[in-house]
Amino acid sequence: MSVTLHLPAPLLRELREQAEEARPHEACGLLIGRREPPSLLALHPAINRGPAGRFLIDALDLLVARDRAVSEGLEVLGPWHSHPGGDCAPSPADHAAAKAWPGSLWLVVGRSIRAFRAGDGGLQALLVESEEQGDVLQSPAL
Repeated sequence: MSVTLHLPAPLLRELREQAEEARPHEACGLLIGRREPPSLLALHPAINRGPAGRFLIDALDLLVARDRAVSEGLEVLGPWHSHPGGDCAPSPADHAAAKAWPGSLWLVVGRSIRAFRAGDGGLQALLVESEEQGDVLQSPAL
């Protein structure tokens, strides 16, 4: 059974804008919503503390996002980040980092946007749907 993540059009636009503003560096942030079924309701921007070509979400951003989510009866679902080169495939570093946050949702923003769930083997692709037809890569194939 495949899992589908619904990505509201306003959040899709916000992801693209933040990724473009950070170019040529990686943008990053946190996903806020409900875990089951996966429901993305808000984005929380974060400062990228990682070296060039990587992302590392500032610990304070994670704490603030968690407090915000809890106050709204929601959860921090996981991180999102951009790949300024356009490729939305998770990097080896992404797969390694995902192992530390099992069950989390990940979005990678490039020429398209792809969604993943973290598991024992790294990141597993999810289907993505949005109101903006043709804007999101919907294939789960890696």
